[in-house]
Amino acid sequence: GVEPPISSSDFDGNVFCEVGQSWASKVAAVTAYQNLLDRPYMCEEYLQTRASWWAQVAGQPGALMEAFELAVWRPAGACGVHG
Repeated sequence: GVEPPISSSDFDGNVFCEVGQSWASKVAAVTAYQNLLDRPYMCEEYLQTRASWWAQVAGQPGALMEAFELAVWRPAGACGVHG
């Protein structure tokens, strides 16, 4: 699962992805949605604050990270899942 636009106690990030290398691309992609930029969660400052927060949670202070919630994981080959 992915983090909802506005923080939710139902979301429990437990998988983290470092996004610092692609940060400029992410910001450029977000600003392409001009009609949504008035929403607080579309603000670069908010996005960076969340990315810094998740980096702290992941034990990587100073990085920028996005969080995902892994609900079920099956190893390759289990239950017919391949790859």
